[in-house]
Amino acid sequence: MSIDSDLHRGTAAGPAYPVSEWAQWHADRERVLQEQHGWLSLTGFHWLPATPAALEGLPGRWQADPTGARGSFAAGDGLQLWEGSDSSSDGIHETGAHESGVHEAGVHEAVVDEQGSLRWLRWGERQIELARRGGRYAIRIRDPHASARTEFPGVPTYPLDPVWRRPATVKPRSEPEVVDVDTARSDLRQQARLDADVIVELPDGSDVQLAATAGADGGWSILFHDTTNGVDTARWRVVFASAPDTAGQVTIDFNRALNMPFSFSDFGTCPAPVPGNVIPVAVTAGELAPVRTSR
Repeated sequence: MSIDSDLHRGTAAGPAYPVSEWAQWHADRERVLQEQHGWLSLTGFHWLPATPAALEGLPGRWQADPTGARGSFAAGDGLQLWEGSDSSSDGIHETGAHESGVHEAGVHEAVVDEQGSLRWLRWGERQIELARRGGRYAIRIRDPHASARTEFPGVPTYPLDPVWRRPATVKPRSEPEVVDVDTARSDLRQQARLDADVIVELPDGSDVQLAATAGADGGWSILFHDTTNGVDTARWRVVFASAPDTAGQVTIDFNRALNMPFSFSDFGTCPAPVPGNVIPVAVTAGELAPVRTSR
């Protein structure tokens, strides 16, 4: 009997695993990663200086201060305001980002709220993203010809294991807690909002409590470490939980644990888990560390 048929049928230890549903989810995940200006297209990151200066590999002169970001370009530099139609699935969520436009010939200005991002400029086929992290402005270059995208081998995963569909209890906090956390970058710390504690029952019968952030859909995101980090998996991963039932009960499927964008390139600014979000066992489910085709 094949592994897949075992999973479909279930065992005495648990119900059948929805393999075809997971396969479609995984295919959608890889498709979104590989979108034209998605996470695999990142090729550069620059903090914007306080006084106008050139940035390596880019035309023009750039600067930022608390009032916004500015770029000054000559007519032949080839930069123009972005007017693309990419969906927000490329990882740029523009809530809280407002572009100021062109204030004089050759000068583009924009303002972004903290932790916001904006599709700001077009440079040929490349997209210049403006982001604000830790009170500072930065730009990222998204190039559809990046080798990470054009040579994408897919995202490896552990074999599906129904054991890692775990029962959990969500306990919303009376007041959200805002804490400072590390990020994928050594020169950046950010704030994270914690809205609930999620108590997960592990396969050995023990419980672990993890802090979670509320999503707009009523679900929860949980950044976590486990003992596979740095061995089979990236430095940390994220798993999502749907809205719980009226008793606060929910099933968390670690077969859907995801790599954060930083694991695919050196240009992510992803927040790290809060110090207590550690699962003290090997979570042998979900995405493995991706194969890097470029740095």
